[in-house]
Amino acid sequence: MADKDDEALLGIKGFKDSKHYEQVRPDYPKEAVEILMNKLGLLGEYRDKAKQLTVLELGAGTGKFTRVMASVLHDANVRIIASDPVKEMCEQFKDMLPDIEIKQFGAENIEFIWETEQNGKFKRCSRGKCSCCGCSFMFSLV
Repeated sequence: MADKDDEALLGIKGFKDSKHYEQVRPDYPKEAVEILMNKLGLLGEYRDKAKQLTVLELGAGTGKFTRVMASVLHDANVRIIASDPVKEMCEQFKDMLPDIEIKQFGAENIEFIWETEQNGKFKRCSRGKCSCCGCSFMFSLV
C-alpha cells in the first residue's frame, strides 16, 4: 500500500501527464453527481426543461467528472462547456468527449468564454467538496 508521500507524488505526476491522470484518477460516483445536480437545480420536477441552461465546468481535466455529469443530465436540456488550463488535458478531453465543447483557459481567465456568449451573466457559481467522495468541484451556470 502506498504511503501519503507516494500518493502526493502520483497526484503531481497526474496533472502533468493527461494519459496517466486518466488511468489513475478514480471515476466519480454517479450517485454523488446526481445529488450535486439536484442541489444545483439542474434536475428535478420543478426544473423547466423547456429553457436550456449552460454549465461551465472549470478544471475539467480529461473529462472524468464531465462524462458522469453528461450521463446524469442527458435529457435535462443542459449545455455543458468544459475548460482546463492544460493543453494536454484539453486534447485528451476532446478524444474522450468529442461532442462536448472544451476551451483552454484557467479559472482566473473566465471572462474569455463570455465574450462570445449572448447573455454572459453568471446565475450561480459553485465551489466545494462533494460529501460522497470528497472530490473538489467548481463550475458556473449561465
